[in-house]
Amino acid sequence: MVMNVGTGTGTLVHEMTHALIKAGFSNVPSWFNEGLASLYEQCSFGPNETIRGLENWRLPALQKAIRADKLRPLSELIEDGNFYKEEMVGINYAQARYLMFYLQEKKLLAKYYQAFRDGAKDDSTGLETLKKTIGPQALGDFEKQWKAWVLTLKFNAR
Repeated sequence: MVMNVGTGTGTLVHEMTHALIKAGFSNVPSWFNEGLASLYEQCSFGPNETIRGLENWRLPALQKAIRADKLRPLSELIEDGNFYKEEMVGINYAQARYLMFYLQEKKLLAKYYQAFRDGAKDDSTGLETLKKTIGPQALGDFEKQWKAWVLTLKFNAR
């Protein structure tokens, strides 16, 4: 891989995440692949060689969509299968990224990833695995809580 990192290393980490996911989860759906890779576009490294996603430039567009009630339900994002639809691709990245960020912050991301990867034969989209991961909370309640949380976040461009 050859790339110009003049604008920062976020794209490099994003693309490396794709390679790491594919190695252990070959049938990963686009929404999850892009959401997880986007999570690490802005990140920090912590103890025990851990990586943690941070707020990034995708946040303002997501917050605007939430405030305007223009964001599609998480279930639709996950089950759509056409993540790269031109008119929605930017907001799809933001929505998937901040779902991963929320799971990270709630200490559920590793659990979700492992359960989804291991059960993808029976749950190819990951929706049922997400419901189990957040249970007993219903998906609709989870989504309301997630949106409210997203609206509390701040991104300061450097």
